[in-house]
Amino acid sequence: MSVPVRSIRVRLTIWYFTILAVILLLFGVGIYFTLRKTLSDNFDEALQTRAASLASAVEYDASGRPSPDLAMNGNDPSLQDSYERIFDANGQQVFDNSRVFGAGPPDQQTISRALSGGEQIATLGDGETEARLITRRLVVDGRTAGVLQIGQATLICRTMKSAASPGRSMK
Repeated sequence: MSVPVRSIRVRLTIWYFTILAVILLLFGVGIYFTLRKTLSDNFDEALQTRAASLASAVEYDASGRPSPDLAMNGNDPSLQDSYERIFDANGQQVFDNSRVFGAGPPDQQTISRALSGGEQIATLGDGETEARLITRRLVVDGRTAGVLQIGQATLICRTMKSAASPGRSMK
């Protein structure tokens, strides 16, 4: 049973409250999606920057095959949420520290596409083991020498996104 509202003050207050609530809701949704997109883009950009710096640090043997001698410190705590893999021009794995991260076996189709020249960014896994993965071709003297694959756990990015979403708390 509704009570008819006859006072112009009450009706205007309800209208103003409704308009303000809609404006604040739209503003909040806009901020949320902008922040979410910015965090994802920054995450991908950092991954691409890291891949570029590691690609320039890869050394090659006399035959042009990538060397597995990346200077990785096994005690580095940042290795627990990232990994690197290097493949030669035939798609054979020559370096892999993904066991620290707990990553699964490499996807040969992704490696083949990278050998053909395409850089790929994908999200693999689920939940605690979800990782953002970049796979790029290594080029030496104009020819394909191999593939570099870098994975980074998305837990940090997801934590930041969930902190920005209403009704969720950080773990």
